[in-house]
Amino acid sequence: MGVPKEQFDEWVEIPWTFPEDTMCWDGDRGGTAPLLLEDYQRQFMDCPAKYRGVNKSRQVGYSFVFAVESLTRAIMDPGHTSMFVSYNLDDAREKITIIHKLLDLSPALHGLADFDALKNDVKVKPKWARKWSLIRSLPCRPVRGKTKADLYLDEIAHYQDAEQVYLGSAPATVRSLTGGQITVASTPNGRAGIFWECIEGPRSRPYWKQNVPWWESRYLCSDVELARREAGLMTTDARISKFALPNLVELYDGMALIDFQQEFECDFVDDGSSYFPMDLLNKNVCRDRRLCRDFDEVLEKRHPKGQLFAGVDIGRFKDTTEVVILDRWPTESASTGYAYSPMMVMTMDRVNTQEQGDRLETLLKHPAIERLWIDTTGIGLAIGERLRNAFPRKVVGVMFTTPSKELMCVLARRSFERLLVDLPDPEHEDSRAGREARLFIDHIHSIKRHAGTGRHARYEAESTTHHGDQFWAFALVMLCAHEDLKPRRDTATLRDVIDVSLEASLV
Repeated sequence: MGVPKEQFDEWVEIPWTFPEDTMCWDGDRGGTAPLLLEDYQRQFMDCPAKYRGVNKSRQVGYSFVFAVESLTRAIMDPGHTSMFVSYNLDDAREKITIIHKLLDLSPALHGLADFDALKNDVKVKPKWARKWSLIRSLPCRPVRGKTKADLYLDEIAHYQDAEQVYLGSAPATVRSLTGGQITVASTPNGRAGIFWECIEGPRSRPYWKQNVPWWESRYLCSDVELARREAGLMTTDARISKFALPNLVELYDGMALIDFQQEFECDFVDDGSSYFPMDLLNKNVCRDRRLCRDFDEVLEKRHPKGQLFAGVDIGRFKDTTEVVILDRWPTESASTGYAYSPMMVMTMDRVNTQEQGDRLETLLKHPAIERLWIDTTGIGLAIGERLRNAFPRKVVGVMFTTPSKELMCVLARRSFERLLVDLPDPEHEDSRAGREARLFIDHIHSIKRHAGTGRHARYEAESTTHHGDQFWAFALVMLCAHEDLKPRRDTATLRDVIDVSLEASLV
């Protein structure tokens, strides 16, 4: 083998020294450089516990360290088996691609072992042994037919059926005498499910746990050592301002705070609470402001430099159709340069489809309405197509899907967090105006976020008296703020949520 015994013993005793001595990767300033792991990656590789749980930020390199560790063990422990289970096929292939690249960039590895690198697995035979080790990566399904394996369940909180995958895969580790580790690692996805149970819930007891927020990574944080001492005691805004690198600041600016804290700061969002809590909404209430009674009043009270937009949530069966008219106006005091005022809510209760279309056409005929976003799910498609034909430059259809609803909720949440919305006063001296304001705010407050079965969370109204229809009309019209609020890159984009049949209206 040609490796001094002292060095080989160090590799056995301190596992992370092997990849740092033998592997290369892309350098920070271009080219190839010796591999240098983050401190938390070294701690992970040092852990001998049977069960390892990693609650991690996005983009902190755990797919990478899984690949590095599996390759290390394949060489150092002849006959070893590592099994990756990933969120989908692309993520599964990514880990094998990382190993392929490590083999390409690290000549020293080829002096230690022979490799058979295939599309979905890598076989490794150390020079001093007869046994072949195996590294295999699978999409989201149980591992069956393998024994004595180390198991990596990556992004398990986002699996479609995480419980079935976990229970079906764990037996693959039981016959191993020297390894057989089970690693669950993910960004959080609500306070429920197998991942939450392993980190904070009833299954957490046997797990060695690691918490890795963004400020632990030198690729996201400007001063990791100082941030470790200070960031945990600061607010998110304060630590972003002090420690975040520009790429993370840009991403933070485009996400709702609650989503950023879950995706990058390892917080498990409580699914039982409103996505728009009352203390947040109350900060946006404008004293003595009320919703207008008719469109003439909207024209009278809108900002002199404002633009009027409308959002329409089409009622189905027992639901009402709700129309929210919004004034978007420029202001130097807002972080985005614009503020937003819901001016009027028009409710159509048990109104037939023909008459709904007639009323909306009347609204659109007014030149002050710049654009109208309409729910084209179900029966809304017919009304949307009629309006599109009559007003091709004004009407935009939006299908209500899980990604599109998430996009709208993120935009709305971010606008409230930045105090950009003038909500009507629920304590207005006019009792009718106060009731209308309270109802509008209650529709917004009724929306709750639930962990989804994939990358996107679910947002649904929970109320005994309504279905949050006024909120969804408001969320639709807040698509006018898409450019102002720069939604995060991994949600749907505005173009993604537009109904194909009406997409030409954006051209």
